[in-house]
Amino acid sequence: CEVEELPPPKPDYLAPPPYELATKLPSYEEVQREKTLQGEPIPPTMNL
Repeated sequence: CEVEELPPPKPDYLAPPPYELATKLPSYEEVQREKTLQGEPIPPTMNL
């Protein structure tokens, strides 16, 4: 049995992250919205 003949698994960059990971990590937009609600100024890079 030649295990070396099997190609290494390729990472699927198009696949969405696991549901648990998606629920634990808020998106960048959500973080910015939370900061806005808390009264913190939005970085100038968001206002292009």
